[in-house]
Formats: sequence, C-alpha cells, structure tokens
Amino acid sequence: MTGGYSSKGAQGAAQHGSERRATVRYHHSESIAVRCASGSVMTGVSVEISEGGVSAMVNGLLLVGQVAELYPVAGGPVQAKVRHKLGLLYGFQFLEITGEQRRQIQENGKKSYAWRRHAR
Repeated sequence: MTGGYSSKGAQGAAQHGSERRATVRYHHSESIAVRCASGSVMTGVSVEISEGGVSAMVNGLLLVGQVAELYPVAGGPVQAKVRHKLGLLYGFQFLEITGEQRRQIQENGKKSYAWRRHAR
C-alpha cells in the first residue's frame, strides 16, 4: 500500500493491468503498535510495506481518515492516515517518513524472497 500516484505508476498499471501505485510494495510481516490520538495503543502485524505506506492486521477499531502513530516502521515511529479498512486489515498512508526509513524499506524489501522472484 502506498501514498500518491505517478505517471510511472500509471505505466505500470497499463503493463500489469491492476497496479497503479507510485512505489513498489514488499511482503513484510512484523509486529506493529498503533497509537491513536487518544493515547490508546493497539497491536498488530504488518502484511506489506512500501515507501508510501503499510498494510497491517490490527487488533482494534480504527476509522478511515484517522491519523495514528505506527511503531516500528523501518526502525522508528511514523505518522500515518488510515486509507482503507477491510475487517481487521487496514491500509495506512505514511504522512511523514525519514530518508533513513525510506532507505531501509527499499533495502529490506530487495533482500526478500518475493522481490528476488519478481525481479527475474
């Protein structure tokens, strides 16, 4: 799951039929904490990650449009907005991410088996 769209993403959609994302998504499974503005904390597990966002199964109720702090994301916290919800699966768009977090997401993703298989 990612944030915005680009012409590069649109070209990918034409080539692959369904993708319209500006950045590559990587399979990613890691425990995650979600801290709401109220201070309540929910736990979850990430499913996919990109430079623009993350999808995660979260043990709690969040509303589309709600902003929360996710931790850890590539080693640190990140502010994210709930973009969609399907049962307990949430899609989060990062509002701010550091250059180091972006680099770590790319580096870890390219080491993954799924990425190597896709790149062939």
